[in-house]
Amino acid sequence: MKRIFSALLIGVAITAYPQGQLVLDNLSNTSTSPIATANGLFWLSTGGAPVLIDQDFNAVFYAGTNSSSLSPIATFLISNGTAVGDHAGPGFFFEDW
Repeated sequence: MKRIFSALLIGVAITAYPQGQLVLDNLSNTSTSPIATANGLFWLSTGGAPVLIDQDFNAVFYAGTNSSSLSPIATFLISNGTAVGDHAGPGFFFEDW
């Protein structure tokens, strides 16, 4: 009986599918409005007019079934190196892991 159970477990482990690669990017986004609600880019304002961000930056990404039930799915920080190199041009972000 133990051999059959072990064989079943080995079969399950062999046929299990691994987690895929997750990619977060806005490379296909086209809106040039700083108040876009879709297809937006990343903007920065330090008291003046907003401009497309053109440097590495900290970001937290959220996901959920609707806007009132969001949970963080990824955090990228310059301080720990996870956000370094994620800048992909003015207003753009790209990260895969």
